Amino acid sequence: MRGTLSVVTAVLLFSSLSAVADEEILRQEQKIEDFESQLKEGQCVLTDNKNTKIALSGGISAGYFYTNNPGKEATKNRKSKFVLTNALINLSISPKNYPFSVDLGLGGTATPSLVDNPVDSAPQFDIEYADLSLTPIQNLTLEIGLLQPNAGYEDTYTFNNKNITVGVMASQQPYNAYGARVTYSLNDIDIYASYYKDRLDSTEYEVEGYGNADHSYEVGVGGDVFGLDSTLYYYNINRIRSLVGIALKKEFENLYLAVDADYWRWNDNAKKFQNIKDNSAYGISVYVSPKVNEKVEIPVRLEYINQGKSKIYIDSEDADNIYAITVTPTYHLTDDIYVRAEGGYVYAQNGFEDNNGQKRDSKCYVSFEVGYAF
Repeated sequence: MRGTLSVVTAVLLFSSLSAVADEEILRQEQKIEDFESQLKEGQCVLTDNKNTKIALSGGISAGYFYTNNPGKEATKNRKSKFVLTNALINLSISPKNYPFSVDLGLGGTATPSLVDNPVDSAPQFDIEYADLSLTPIQNLTLEIGLLQPNAGYEDTYTFNNKNITVGVMASQQPYNAYGARVTYSLNDIDIYASYYKDRLDSTEYEVEGYGNADHSYEVGVGGDVFGLDSTLYYYNINRIRSLVGIALKKEFENLYLAVDADYWRWNDNAKKFQNIKDNSAYGISVYVSPKVNEKVEIPVRLEYINQGKSKIYIDSEDADNIYAITVTPTYHLTDDIYVRAEGGYVYAQNGFEDNNGQKRDSKCYVSFEVGYAF
């Protein structure tokens, strides 16, 4: 009898252990599936326990840049340079059961715009952005810290863009600044308002002897409108100039389309102080990116800017109209790794200089880049 009981007990114990093992295997398989899903979304989860979720993302890219008219101030009159264009690590921390999260961006970016000189580009490694996001009540979010602006279309960290270089229009769009933003979300629509005190880079907007760009504010609305991912924004830089813009984008199976339109206007006193003849400038960028197959796409960016004699985009009274085209054939080795080449051309009357300081009407860019985004 004891022998029979021992056999039965052994069988039951084995069955229980087997069931536990099967459950553990299923749990591990689910964890693997969740991890793979997060990787596809560009997010590597370092910790996901009962209390806190910590995720890592970012990217690194490097390339070669050449331009025919770098300007007489170019370092050693060079026209080309290898550049570490982006290096960014984003750390996201989300404590569970608490209404807040943290985002921290460490690294730097040095990608020139079509109107910049690439040989003067070098990344400055620092805290790029860092914000604490609070949700005190449902649908309301408060962000405080070093924030990325909502205004504009192209991403500062260009491994997230379709093109290597930053466009002419995007070269003037606001950059990261210290401040606070309140966002109210309802039915896929976000309404936001931001105030900034200090900027990471304010030299682009400052008017010597008149005023600095430390104080600024931003309001806007974004979301899905008639199937279009849309953002309408207004950005005011303290006593200097203001921006009104709209960005629209739509992605189809084998085609990506986007439009960004901006209107800049000088503050009357700032304009008089600089003896600028025109109050404003407006422009439009069109982005078209057809996919040849799963590996190859050919992004094209077309830009037109009417700046009159405002000198907002290019410091030349003769450059009333600016035209630019950028073509960026891209090969995706994997979902995360790419190789791309780019040709760019900008026309602006007397808007550029050659090595000897002679005025030129155009600038050509050729660049190559390898990047990894995770």
